[in-house]
Amino acid sequence: MEIALLGLSEPEMRQLVRKRKRNNLIVMSALVLFVGLVFTTSFLHLQKEGSGSAPATTVQQPIANQ
Repeated sequence: MEIALLGLSEPEMRQLVRKRKRNNLIVMSALVLFVGLVFTTSFLHLQKEGSGSAPATTVQQPIANQ
């Protein structure tokens, strides 16, 4: 929104700018934390799957005619 359309005084405008900066910082921090958490979880999951033992081979039993 345009500054002129808000009809705010100089101190009110500074307060609004500070509030928006603070809110933007909070949102950005939350997003960075979320992305870091998802990346770490994904990485740990891949490590866990990769370090497991080789899958056991199964021998299929022939189907008996009944």
